[in-house]
Amino acid sequence: ELEGQVLRLLASEEDGLRASAVTMLSRMALPDKVWLKAERQALKDPSPAVRIAALTALAESPVSNEERLGILIAALEANESQVRRHAVEKLGDLGNLAEAAVPRLLASAKGPSSTEAYRTSVAKTFGRIGEGAVTAVPFLRRQLDPEISEEVRLQSLTALAAIGAPARDALPDLEKLIAGDDQELRSASLEAFARIETDEEKLIPVFLQALKDPEPEVRRPVIVGLGRLGERGMGAASALVDLLESEPDRKPAL
Repeated sequence: ELEGQVLRLLASEEDGLRASAVTMLSRMALPDKVWLKAERQALKDPSPAVRIAALTALAESPVSNEERLGILIAALEANESQVRRHAVEKLGDLGNLAEAAVPRLLASAKGPSSTEAYRTSVAKTFGRIGEGAVTAVPFLRRQLDPEISEEVRLQSLTALAAIGAPARDALPDLEKLIAGDDQELRSASLEAFARIETDEEKLIPVFLQALKDPEPEVRRPVIVGLGRLGERGMGAASALVDLLESEPDRKPAL
């Protein structure tokens, strides 16, 4: 009887009722067989709202991670931009399990219908995938172009930081931004630089220069970076103490 009620709702002529039925799936003690039947039916629905609800319900459904990944990758081909963007966000929820989706994410971000909002979502998902998104580094570097919105650039910097050392090809781009005029970009670039560069002999000069920045938010990643270096950062730590002693007005800002 419960199966019949769910399937009848999913057959309603009203998009809102069908979407609500899908949303309710996770709150109902349905047998896996019934849930899967309803979920797969909803994924083929002509209404974007119903398919978005179905993509959201995947997180609670009994489908395997492999099938969930395949469904989300397929949704990147949807005609509707809101469905594609929702699929991107849900791929991010899979974290490093979504590594296999990186090529399709790149292709969709380069497509003719891609917008800055969509590329921002894609960059965020690359960051959540982490090191497994290393093949996205050239794309992320292109998103640092001054002609691109700051939101996309900041999210791309966050993604590069999350990828870490394998993103070292981006270091020259980061150094340019660290020397730039935009406070948020300087701070995000310094954070990414500190996570990507592993050679303290190259890190410490950048840290020392950043300690002279007038903005506290730019200097803060230096303190975090020194903490990651541990004993290897003692030279810069001594310089930090010297700086604080010579310019005590900076102490509260650090």
